[in-house]
Amino acid sequence: MVDREEIILGQCLHAVSDSLGVPAGTFARVDSVGTIWTGEFCFTVRWLNLNPGTKARPISDRNLSLFDEELAHFETVHEADIPARADYRSRAHILWALGRGRRWKEVV
Repeated sequence: MVDREEIILGQCLHAVSDSLGVPAGTFARVDSVGTIWTGEFCFTVRWLNLNPGTKARPISDRNLSLFDEELAHFETVHEADIPARADYRSRAHILWALGRGRRWKEVV
């Protein structure tokens, strides 16, 4: 389990259970940290090795706001522990997955 103090921008995380719509073993990077209007702690993550889905049904690599309850589903990891191909979802790849690849000349 991760403590709230360990959640900082850019921190690498590892999902330890099948929850939040992703399988155990999925890596993530903290994308934002803050509080909601009630003052409750929240954070968002970007999934690094999540299956991008298909052209007809893409899967987002971002998550909605996560709260204290979701900290139990993660453990911290060092960036060196993440496989080299885990962060493969570039802007060009996402645009391609949405069917707009022909309009952009970016290389994956």
